[in-house]
Amino acid sequence: MTSPFSLDKLTIEEKVQVMEILWDELCAKADSVTSPAWHQTLLHERENALQIKEEAFMAWELAKQDIAKQIK
Repeated sequence: MTSPFSLDKLTIEEKVQVMEILWDELCAKADSVTSPAWHQTLLHERENALQIKEEAFMAWELAKQDIAKQIK
């Protein structure tokens, strides 16, 4: 797929605006998009892991700190 305009010429602010426009357009048509079967399978696996205490939720700030430690 080729772009009708050059993305590298857009400012960061313009790129964010383009993403917001695209996201709004996608959200408006979300009912017409079907998730692949593996999404449902993965969701069930994660719900099960939470129920059997194999996984747990973490506050977003703590998660970001954990990720930062892992990538250093």
